[in-house]
Amino acid sequence: MNASLKRMLILILVLTVAGAGTALANSVYEYVKARKAPVTFNGKKLAADGYFLQVNKKTVPVLDAESLLAALDGYVRYDEKTGQINVFKPNVQLTVNVKLNKKDQTHTHSHLLKNNWVHDIRVTVIADNVTEEIEAMQLTITDPAGKEILRSIDDSDIPKSLASNTFTQLNMDFPLRIEKPGLYTVEFSVRPKGDTRFYRVGKTVFESVE
Repeated sequence: MNASLKRMLILILVLTVAGAGTALANSVYEYVKARKAPVTFNGKKLAADGYFLQVNKKTVPVLDAESLLAALDGYVRYDEKTGQINVFKPNVQLTVNVKLNKKDQTHTHSHLLKNNWVHDIRVTVIADNVTEEIEAMQLTITDPAGKEILRSIDDSDIPKSLASNTFTQLNMDFPLRIEKPGLYTVEFSVRPKGDTRFYRVGKTVFESVE
């Protein structure tokens, strides 16, 4: 791919719904044809469509960075005033642990939980490569029907410990009543300093069985 084409892809100003647009690169106007295309990640459709761009008889696929990174448990932050775009992809692992015996204080890793039962849950987060200060973290759990049954937000000093040059381990303990059989989704999100949004950076599932 030549340098002119790369600059064109970065500096595209207009993509019309009709499938054509005009872009400006280095003060030179070029005609760009754009065709919308659905994008899937591991078989699941992303929130935003992509485009096939035809520039100088070359066709290049263009994807929405925010949509793709969200599927990869990463995120994009950008400043339109400065023109700076920053991409972040922390390494986050979630494990679901449960007390098998109420008399025992030990939590055991498990992906199978008994249905119609109140469980003592511990979600363990192990993270590294968190390169910016985190102001708050959020844990959500949704049931097999997609209904959110738990949302916990922590904006204390604990989330700030995630920004470290080494591995950081956090434990979150809570009781949880499981009432439906099937797969439950656990998501861990962070809110960087100076931002108002939470970005998902970790995800796992567990199953409720009869």
